[in-house]
Amino acid sequence: MHLQGSYPIMRVFSLKGPNVDGSRHTYMQWAAAKAEEQKEDDLRKRIKTTKDSIDDWVSEHGLPPDLKKDIIHIINENNVVEKNIDAEVDVKYLFSIDLPRTIESSIKQHVGMNALKKVRF
Repeated sequence: MHLQGSYPIMRVFSLKGPNVDGSRHTYMQWAAAKAEEQKEDDLRKRIKTTKDSIDDWVSEHGLPPDLKKDIIHIINENNVVEKNIDAEVDVKYLFSIDLPRTIESSIKQHVGMNALKKVRF
């Protein structure tokens, strides 16, 4: 069926022609960009979750606010979370960060003292 001055219907909906390759290429670029964006989004969420876990651990173990601030500063400054994204946050994690000796000693003191306070005699 042809209408006067128009393309045959099959030609209009054909998957051949110069625009198909361009459209496919554009779609592939879009899909790749979207996948990369999703990957970065997932990484940001994992980093936030790990930082929240560090914050929770420090708070749960009763470390003072100034010590907590110092620990968080060192973690952020050295991109510790990004380097150890899948690590479980615990005492080993904090001591693997390569904190200054004074901060490590303070953590040991506060965690140890808090544990001793819970012991009944």
